[in-house]
Amino acid sequence: LDRPCGALLAQGLDAGLLFSVTAERVVRLVPPLILSHDEAREIVARLVPLVKALLAQPKP
Repeated sequence: LDRPCGALLAQGLDAGLLFSVTAERVVRLVPPLILSHDEAREIVARLVPLVKALLAQPKP
């Protein structure tokens, strides 16, 4: 991302997602080795609104 995204961690947990942020601007997903299409869609459906909200904020 084009800005620090550490604030996404708590928001992700609230949305039921577990991921990490590396190098301040990289969201790293580590899904299970066996993942259905429906599960992948659910992850995207939960994560995309969080990222969009972050990017809608002014850059620090």
